[in-house]
Amino acid sequence: DFLKNLPKPWEKLGLEIVKYNNSAESVICANFETFPVDTQYTIVRSSHSMEHALNPRLFLNKMIDLAAAGGIIVLLSPNANCLEYKILGKCWLPLNIPSHFCLLDCQSAVTYLVNRGCDVIYKKTYTLFSFSGSLLDWLGVRRLRVIFSLALNVILLPITVFGLLIGRGDSFAIYARKK
Repeated sequence: DFLKNLPKPWEKLGLEIVKYNNSAESVICANFETFPVDTQYTIVRSSHSMEHALNPRLFLNKMIDLAAAGGIIVLLSPNANCLEYKILGKCWLPLNIPSHFCLLDCQSAVTYLVNRGCDVIYKKTYTLFSFSGSLLDWLGVRRLRVIFSLALNVILLPITVFGLLIGRGDSFAIYARKK
């Protein structure tokens, strides 16, 4: 759906592990790290996909290789250096999703991109409110999850805001320019 909302004249290519029935024609079901592409793009974006890769280096290398010189790389992913992880440890929700194979922290991703010749032009942590889901899983709550999650999000809001203020939200966004 993301590709459908981009301007029509843009050349678009999306890769998904699973082909959805309503996917745009420009979405291909493939393994991102090994997908052969002979084109470079102005923008290469990954939104909460890297954590599903078996090898984050291969994933980041592919993003960098796909970006044209001066192109923008946008990376959004769970942040392994978030406050929720420090408090909940192995009960942190992103650690307990079976298809999450690698979780990086924001600074590690920044360092890797810089070492591969990119200039980081923006980095920030944000929240997907994983704290409430993590606690509900830890408590074994299966019924009325939406109601309990909303209530917990309100109760935990001060901790969530504090985590954001100190740069330790549960997810990160990095924008980098390939040199």
